[in-house]
Amino acid sequence: MSILDRAARALAEKQGGDFDALTPEMQETVRDEVRAVLGAMVGASDQMLAAAVDGRDDSVGKGVAKYVWQVMIDAALQE
Repeated sequence: MSILDRAARALAEKQGGDFDALTPEMQETVRDEVRAVLGAMVGASDQMLAAAVDGRDDSVGKGVAKYVWQVMIDAALQE
C-alpha cells in the first residue's frame, strides 16, 4: 500500500469514517486532502534539517537531507 493510501486511510479513520466504506469519489477526495498536506511539507524546515545532522553545523549533510526529503515527498505525491 502506498504512503498516500496509508495516510488517506488514517485521515478517514481520524475523521470517524471507514475508508473502504467511502465511494471511490470520496476516497479520491480524501487522497486529495493528503496530497495538499504533503505538498505543504515539500520543503524541510530548519529544525528538521538540524535533526537530520544531529544538531551539527554540517551544511553538506543538511543539503543532502533537504534533497532526500524533497525527493521522498515528491515520490509520495506521485503515488
